[in-house]
Amino acid sequence: VYTILAVYSPVFLQIAHPNIGLTSKMVIVFSIISFLILCATVYFITCLYKFKKPKECVTSNTLMAPSQVSVKCLDCDDVNHLTCWKNINRASAVEPCNSKTSSTTGEYESEYNLPNTSLKCTAASRGENTEDIAAIREEHCEIGDQYQNKIRNAQLFYLKNFSSRVKSLQIQLDSANNGRHESSEQIKLLAEQMDQVEFPMQELHDLQQLTRNNNLLITGIPQTTSEDIYAILSKIAELLDIEFCHSEISMAHRLTGREGDGRPPPIIVSFVSQSVKTDWLAAMKSKKKISAKELNSDFPDELVYLQDHLTAENFILKTARAMKRMTEVMRTCVGDEGLLVRDTAANRRRRVRRIAELVQHLARSRTDNV
Repeated sequence: VYTILAVYSPVFLQIAHPNIGLTSKMVIVFSIISFLILCATVYFITCLYKFKKPKECVTSNTLMAPSQVSVKCLDCDDVNHLTCWKNINRASAVEPCNSKTSSTTGEYESEYNLPNTSLKCTAASRGENTEDIAAIREEHCEIGDQYQNKIRNAQLFYLKNFSSRVKSLQIQLDSANNGRHESSEQIKLLAEQMDQVEFPMQELHDLQQLTRNNNLLITGIPQTTSEDIYAILSKIAELLDIEFCHSEISMAHRLTGREGDGRPPPIIVSFVSQSVKTDWLAAMKSKKKISAKELNSDFPDELVYLQDHLTAENFILKTARAMKRMTEVMRTCVGDEGLLVRDTAANRRRRVRRIAELVQHLARSRTDNV
């Protein structure tokens, strides 16, 4: 229709206005003007049709309203909603350029942070990166093989090292076992020798104790410069209410004290008979206690003790007394035979010569009480 109007417009103008005289130039000008108007009209109508045509999102398969933001791939012309494009990450930005999609205006760029770049979907850009991806994979495989070889070599090295250390430890263990066996044999030999020596030593201790059966040990009396031991013994006999006879004492003197002990050295009295010593101990037991102040007003008010004179093994007595204070399962006493331990539960009494025997007796007494 427009073509007809453009071609025949001068004719129509001549028919409508016959008085106007048209020349050939005028007809050509009118024809050109009509053709240009026709082309502009066609282009405007085409653009208007494309703008009005709704687009379809290839992801959600729904039509997009003109107000919705869309993202179009520059290669395959696929269109997606902005939210669909962000969710499935189907677009990837490449080098910036001056082109952009129809909906990515400045307003939308500031609101949705869209870059001013040309966008391509994954399917379109995958072909460009195939060679790069293959090269990266090949390089990755080479690096993986190198590290695998290094790890395998390190494992072999440490395994050989560990094996050599295990062998050296095994050799040391074998030598230690051999030494232990030799030590066990030496210990057995020493034990046999100790058993052979123990009986004579015990007999020697018994003989020493036998020679001390008539002796009495007095502790707790301070030492003075010019003291009379027999006068002190006479005063003690007076306090114990027993008869004092100088002829019943064969020897009386003060022992040498230990340096730094801080206690006065004890007095040892040797009677002519064991019965006299027994009378003194019995009188002390009935008296229960004597104070040093009773012997001399200048002495401190400290207790004086009378006890049997034991051998160097009297530390067993001290240990027994300490164990007696800690437990009530046994009692101790000193007799002519030495240290005697009595079980309070079974009322059994036995002689103790060594610390080991004392510990065994204590363990046996606790077991019987339980």
